Amino acid sequence: MAGATISCEAPPACLARVRPAAPVAAAMVGDPDALPAMTTRGTPHHRIPTSLRDLALVDLLELTGSTVAAAELLALSQPSVSRRYRNLARELGLERRPGNPLGRRFADTTWMPHLRRGINEQRLSGGVLRIGGAPGQAAALAGCPWADWVPLAQPALAHWPQLLRLELLDGVALAEAPPPAALAADLTVVTLPGPSGHPLPLACRPDPRVLAIAAGMG
Repeated sequence: MAGATISCEAPPACLARVRPAAPVAAAMVGDPDALPAMTTRGTPHHRIPTSLRDLALVDLLELTGSTVAAAELLALSQPSVSRRYRNLARELGLERRPGNPLGRRFADTTWMPHLRRGINEQRLSGGVLRIGGAPGQAAALAGCPWADWVPLAQPALAHWPQLLRLELLDGVALAEAPPPAALAADLTVVTLPGPSGHPLPLACRPDPRVLAIAAGMG
């Protein structure tokens, strides 16, 4: 599958999946702590069901590593994000363990991966992939209606294969494609047309749904 080229076309009216320069107000009518209907800033058509939003917050905490970064991504205040996580942790018996490996810092349980897969199924059924990458690569996916963008700090980006295997992300935008011999059998790389005609390697799981959405056929 490595080396495949995927077209990234979108109608002009389609909004970019990158965080705008100015903060986006969250839809929090009647509840100052309510999570916005979108997963992250700039994903206008993907709406997480209300009952799943706090669980989705755990994934964003794992990806960003802090309540401050997750709050910025969601256009919420840090106290609101902290309060939502504390409430969820109390109800489900979760503990924050900063010293744990990536993916187990905010929810170190055997059953959280099963809940995560359910949330991912809901997102994939809507034709949206959660894509991570260095902040500077956001513009490369600005025309892709299927990309829910999550900027990654270098510590998380350095562990991108693990982020894919844990299903915290559906794809990772890379600066350059790894040599085929260095790519594990459970991962693949497809090529997207990037800015100014430069190719953009996207690492992902070889899940047919993921590949179909990226190809614009989801």
